[in-house]
Amino acid sequence: MDNTHRLLAGCGGNFAEAFSKSCTLEGKTDEEILSMIVRKTDLTENETLTRLRLILMVDKQLTESEVKVVFKLVEASPAELSVDELLTIARNSTFDVKRAMELLLIECSLCNGRFPYTRIRTLNFCACKFCDGCMVHWLTSAIREKGVRQWACPLCSKPDLSHSEDAATHYQQLDPMVRQLVADLYEIFTNKLLDNANYEDPNFRFCAHCNQGFVYQGHLSKKIRCPFCGKYMCYSCKRQWRDQHDGIACDAYELWMREHDPDYQQQRQLDSIIEETGIQCPSCKFRFQLDNEACASVKCSQCEFEFCEGCGLEVVHGRATSQCTDQCKGRGHHAHHPRNCPILTREYDSEDLENLLVMHDIRFEHPLHPPDSTHCVVCNADIAKYQGGLCREHFKQKLCKVIFKHNLDPVDVMKHHQIVTWINQHTNVDFPNDNDSLPKFIKDKFPLK
Repeated sequence: MDNTHRLLAGCGGNFAEAFSKSCTLEGKTDEEILSMIVRKTDLTENETLTRLRLILMVDKQLTESEVKVVFKLVEASPAELSVDELLTIARNSTFDVKRAMELLLIECSLCNGRFPYTRIRTLNFCACKFCDGCMVHWLTSAIREKGVRQWACPLCSKPDLSHSEDAATHYQQLDPMVRQLVADLYEIFTNKLLDNANYEDPNFRFCAHCNQGFVYQGHLSKKIRCPFCGKYMCYSCKRQWRDQHDGIACDAYELWMREHDPDYQQQRQLDSIIEETGIQCPSCKFRFQLDNEACASVKCSQCEFEFCEGCGLEVVHGRATSQCTDQCKGRGHHAHHPRNCPILTREYDSEDLENLLVMHDIRFEHPLHPPDSTHCVVCNADIAKYQGGLCREHFKQKLCKVIFKHNLDPVDVMKHHQIVTWINQHTNVDFPNDNDSLPKFIKDKFPLK
């Protein structure tokens, strides 16, 4: 009965009174009695059970039948469990023996180890169960290395943290776990949540001078002051502030800069290059530059939101979102791209993409280079004259972006096998066999948003 001895040793001061009612230990102090139990000195098994029964019935006010349930848990429990933990298990089972035994050994969904109910953690939006060790490991990794949008359950990825109400409930549940299990990371945890809330604030701005982010809380006006560098910028157009902006609209201010600012054209050229090789985070609006080898999935360096480089929709990894259907199962890394997303249309022939623009009477030329430029503005490669200042690869990328910008439907130039593939990937509906009817069928049944 090693567990019984251990439990008795943790029962507190009232134990000595109960103990003395049935044992001849007159003259012994409370400390001496506890010491005898811890060392299992001069105690028979019957004496130990008697002491435990008295404590449970007198101090914990359990009935005889409830005491029997606790005794069964004592017999089967791991040696490190305390009286309070066993009582918690018994009470949560409503003192049902079968249910209590189930709660005594619950399987962790991550490591598959078995742990008592008191050492298992659950989340509000799913049925996954985690032992304290696995929860510590996951919280540490998530808080240190991931953005708040990636703090959903590591197994089933619930809830969808793009829903603000579900996200707020989830973060509130994580808060006491972080404080209890990884207290040294609590400051990072709260700072990331604060930053995420700031990014969603309509008054959030990145300074046009020092590039620090802040939420403007002063009197709403065009001229606002950065709390970090102390310099001024325009709240509306987000440009660096000059006296010439006083009293005139942002469009008029830009016209003035175009005519009088010698640095304006140079800045416009730089902005255009950033436009070609850079991207804006759809979550926090921070703009950053992409390298030429950037992949379809982009993670913001500021808020760590992961999104599609083409259409800006959130990219998920093996989890469901509110937009997911059965077709999403097993996809792993996916986003719900519209069919005119540049990530999808870049797989088409350039000639087909150009034809789509011609069909809608849309033309473009690169703003920095005349049509007869011989080198790509992005990578400096030799180019054909008709490609508007871009090499073939970047020319196609530009075509895809223009198509997406004007919300053109590529179904007009998709091949039959491309349309069939798209249908099979996105729906289970029957479709007509007539090639000429397929484009109209797609447009009517699944219009672009």
